[in-house]
Amino acid sequence: MTVTPQELLATLIGSIDEFVGRFVDRMRNEVAAYAQVEAVVLAPATRFAMTVVFDAMTAGRPFYPAELETLADHGEVRGRQGLSLDEVFAGWHVASRMLLDDLVRVGREAGVGDHVLLDLSHDVLRTVDEAMLASARGHHRAEFEIARLQQNHRADLVRGILFGTLAPATIRLQIESYGLAFDRDYYAVRSRPTTTTPTRDLEQALRLAPTSGRPHGLGALVDGDLVGFVDVVPPQALSVAVGLGPAVRADRLEMSFRLATRAMTTAIAFGIDGTRDLRSLGLLPAVVTDTDVGDELVERYLTPLGGGDGAAAIRSTVSAYLAHDMRIDRTAEVLTLHPNSVRYRLTRFETLTGANLRDTGELLEIWWALRRWELRT
Repeated sequence: MTVTPQELLATLIGSIDEFVGRFVDRMRNEVAAYAQVEAVVLAPATRFAMTVVFDAMTAGRPFYPAELETLADHGEVRGRQGLSLDEVFAGWHVASRMLLDDLVRVGREAGVGDHVLLDLSHDVLRTVDEAMLASARGHHRAEFEIARLQQNHRADLVRGILFGTLAPATIRLQIESYGLAFDRDYYAVRSRPTTTTPTRDLEQALRLAPTSGRPHGLGALVDGDLVGFVDVVPPQALSVAVGLGPAVRADRLEMSFRLATRAMTTAIAFGIDGTRDLRSLGLLPAVVTDTDVGDELVERYLTPLGGGDGAAAIRSTVSAYLAHDMRIDRTAEVLTLHPNSVRYRLTRFETLTGANLRDTGELLEIWWALRRWELRT
């Protein structure tokens, strides 16, 4: 009596539980990652996936869409169990070899010809390849979900530390799980990614990106800004504004972050790139935040100049004069003007405003008014 390929496959299906047991034992003995998962946890998904494979092979058909989704679920389960995609593929390769060995053994015992076994072997390999691709899609889903959860956890931790909503004991426990020391000082940082300096590049520049070496800090996106804390001062020569707070312990970063935010906001407002702390920005942070004072000074020293090109020329001349140590020659050189033209414009400014460019107090007020004007225009 001749045994058909379907009967041969049905024989294999009849011993699927024994096959699953052998497969799980082999994988746990040969692959360390599988050994970390209990056999009773590995077996159900394995049996479910192999049943789908056997059903398709027995019927001599491709997988149904629902079966492909079942195989994708198998890959997702393996991903959530901590197995890498390479390890999942290794499992499928082992399963295919075991199937081929069983197929040849049972087939020869039943007197099945080698040409039939060869055709069935090709079907096994083709079907397992399709199953592997389907499980890979599910594994990618798990990877994406796990990465999203990890990212959300990191973002919640960073927010809690920088906004001062976590207790010191919680902070210690959480940051040490990321390989960071609680007793080390950290600088709060805040920056705004741009099209030319995207988030990934900014993370690397600020030492916030995960590395294979010792971690230097943690970062997350908050309201479109990259925020975080690091134990090293970021490089100053960056193409975006980076606010830097003072170095403090991890449980005191709320104050450092507040100052880093002010520094970044000020630097962006005045178009200043690079790593900046409040000290390096002088009075500019006050110009940004104390708008009432700035507006009063604009009204006092700049509104009397009127509008148009003439007023703009006087403003630029006074600004350059203050920026170059109140030296007529340097101001003229920078503005490519004759020194007498500079003198005329400065005199015109004093006449229109009643200001005295030799009075230190008024000089500071004029500087403040000019900086406030920059922010309003």
